[in-house]
Amino acid sequence: MGTTIVQLPHAPSLNSDDLIPISKVVGNSRTTYNTTISELADRINGTVNDSISNISNSLAGGYLPLAGGKLSGDLDLDNHLLKRFRAVVSTVTTNTSLVSSQNGSIILAEKSPVVTPDDRITININKNTLPVGFNVVIIQTGDMQVKIVKSDSSVFIVNPDNSLSTRQKYSQINLCVIKDNYVWVTGDMV
Repeated sequence: MGTTIVQLPHAPSLNSDDLIPISKVVGNSRTTYNTTISELADRINGTVNDSISNISNSLAGGYLPLAGGKLSGDLDLDNHLLKRFRAVVSTVTTNTSLVSSQNGSIILAEKSPVVTPDDRITININKNTLPVGFNVVIIQTGDMQVKIVKSDSSVFIVNPDNSLSTRQKYSQINLCVIKDNYVWVTGDMV
């Protein structure tokens, strides 16, 4: 099983060359022998250092600090990039298609009115371009509505009431890919 200290002298009288009786159990047999304090310390330090080394080596890329402190930089969680624990905010002013690099971002859609009353910013979802788990927040910050559209009939957009456009300025859309080519959309929509 391991090594057991049988008897430890009083702490104030310990020197590095003092002998300590140690008992080692293998199977049903117990063996007792003496070791010095310095040998015991080396053995304990070696075990602790080996354990720390094994933990450090098992961490992929060394992202987690063992001694505390702040985690910095980007973190790749099985090909899902987490950017410094905050969302990237971008602005679009024209029709656009979502791409996988926008995962976890906030998109501000800003467009001023033009002649056509039905003019909108369209956010297009193309077939096979967004991974499962992809999610964004889209906020209408301009005067024109934002409409979610699909490029292909094999892309499915689901919404509780089939709404796909923001209702008014400052309305928000939450978009999440829940399985391949299957997009869940909700928010302040009409």
